[in-house]
Amino acid sequence: MGKERVAKWDNVKFVLIGFVVIGHMIAAYVTKSVGIKSLYLFIYTFHMPAFIIISGMMMKNTIKNKRYEKLFTYLTMGVFIKLSQFAVKWFVLSKHKLNFFDVDDVSWYAFAIFVFALVTMYLQRFSPIYIMLLSLAMALAIGYDSHVGTYLTLSRIFVFYPFFFAGFCIDRDKLLEFGKKPVNKALAGVVIVVVAIVIILKNDAVYQFLPLLKGKSSYNSLDELRSRGVFLRLAAYAVMFLMSFAVIIIIPNVRSFITTLGSRTLSVYALHFALIYILRDGVNMTALFKRISPEHYMYLSIVLAIAILFVTALKPVHIAVSKLINPTLLKTEEKE
Repeated sequence: MGKERVAKWDNVKFVLIGFVVIGHMIAAYVTKSVGIKSLYLFIYTFHMPAFIIISGMMMKNTIKNKRYEKLFTYLTMGVFIKLSQFAVKWFVLSKHKLNFFDVDDVSWYAFAIFVFALVTMYLQRFSPIYIMLLSLAMALAIGYDSHVGTYLTLSRIFVFYPFFFAGFCIDRDKLLEFGKKPVNKALAGVVIVVVAIVIILKNDAVYQFLPLLKGKSSYNSLDELRSRGVFLRLAAYAVMFLMSFAVIIIIPNVRSFITTLGSRTLSVYALHFALIYILRDGVNMTALFKRISPEHYMYLSIVLAIAILFVTALKPVHIAVSKLINPTLLKTEEKE
């Protein structure tokens, strides 16, 4: 009999993928609303770093046992997303461009995780402290190379690898125990509230650091602040690590309906952006939202994002996507 899944991790995955969907949905309205801009910035302080930390934790056995067939899932998932988005853009938006090498879309995560795991299979033999310091140094240095960007998602591979390696090194049971202590939950709550307040009060000032949170471009994207890029990236790392662990800690280890949905994040990730293209840009739901509420139509898009989240997490959808990406995945995922 397999070990029972820990509710905490599926709950965390559901919350994080929810913020991923909301973040992608509201991206089109960031310049139209201060509230939307604040929410967007808040989401980007933790959603992908935390997701990558969790990915590193969950892939520890895969990496240690060198299960290459599971890595193949991420490669095929990236290709699936690329092709599905191309199909949607072709038929809905009449855009006919397909470029597998310029990874400036949601497929970057799948390709990056494939590289992270493959690299870690080799690096795990060395001292974890040495690898973490080296990966941080490379991430800080890569910002000075203006040629490294979305091509083969190289910039994000360097910038986000420290989060993956941190997750790989963390003992998930110890983190679970650490998160149970009331004082740690309280501190996590304080971190989240303080960051949220700073973003709300200093909205425009924080927004200029968004390229550092996204990790896909060089320090040149900071304009006049590019000379301080390395120090600003260090500060961004501090915020992202603190926020990531704060969010992970504060999410309860309680089994509920979101626990089940949290085990199906693969289908949400694979399909949500294509649905956003269809509904927001193709069907033009924005026009409908404007008729319903001319002043607050942007916030109605969040409701649509939540609907997409739940629909793409339905069991039949999850099974269909899993079979397309990697049929063997369905046989193993319940064990881990």
